Amino acid sequence: MFSISHPLADFLTYQTKKYFEVELVSYRWRGFGGEPVVVPSYRRPLNAVLNPLIKAGFKLEGIVEPQPAEEFKLADPDHYAKLMTQPGFLCVRAVKLDR
Repeated sequence: MFSISHPLADFLTYQTKKYFEVELVSYRWRGFGGEPVVVPSYRRPLNAVLNPLIKAGFKLEGIVEPQPAEEFKLADPDHYAKLMTQPGFLCVRAVKLDR
């Protein structure tokens, strides 16, 4: 199983006009009270996430677009409200098929 930023969330966050392209992006992560750091990442469409798994012989067993736990509402009510109306993460469970 792996989890990534949801392709829609990244598309909206980085306000790109190139949804169907893979792009190098970066953001400032504020961490847990330390100095902010710039974190590079690749923004990619959903097909660029799933198709390589399928082509490499993996079987998709499940897809989850989780919503935040109620406890998160207390820590960050604004982000909680946003994540209740648009996806923030994508979790994929895949297993390698014997060929």
